[in-house]
Amino acid sequence: MAIPSLFKKLLFSKQFKYEKGRFYLMTEVPGVILPLDVWVKLQKSLMDVDKDEAIKIISKIAFEQGENAGKRYKMRVTSSFKGLLKFSKELSEVLGMGVITYLKGGGSEVIFNISPSPFAERFVELYGRTKEPVCYYLSNIAAGAFSGFTGKRWVAEEVKCVAKGDLYCQVMLRVKR
Repeated sequence: MAIPSLFKKLLFSKQFKYEKGRFYLMTEVPGVILPLDVWVKLQKSLMDVDKDEAIKIISKIAFEQGENAGKRYKMRVTSSFKGLLKFSKELSEVLGMGVITYLKGGGSEVIFNISPSPFAERFVELYGRTKEPVCYYLSNIAAGAFSGFTGKRWVAEEVKCVAKGDLYCQVMLRVKR
């Protein structure tokens, strides 16, 4: 499989680097590469203790991380909304978060599908189908990124999820009124 063009750009522009046992992506804050099971099992364990509180915590952390990233994208990558859509699609694939297809992207609403959805697929493999969506981290990191980029508060709702039996995950982002 060929290396995605965004990955090459990040490598050559030194926006993705490995140094002294640490990975960095577009920032000086180090990251780690972990098996997907770590995220899936962590979320499931938290939800087994207190589902509503777990969703709030996961969503808050994801939103904050996305918001910071959205601000960085605007400063370092693109200043156009169309550029944000393109970059976020490419970055999602590079990070292994799934393939995004935008159905609507503009104004105060963005709708996108994620297929494959590695998180939801792995959740089903480990725990079976659910009655509700499970991609809280992914949907809220997207809402945060759009918020940080635009300066407006975006909210996320996952309306379809592979974990529920849907063919793909679908997220609606809207500017909060």
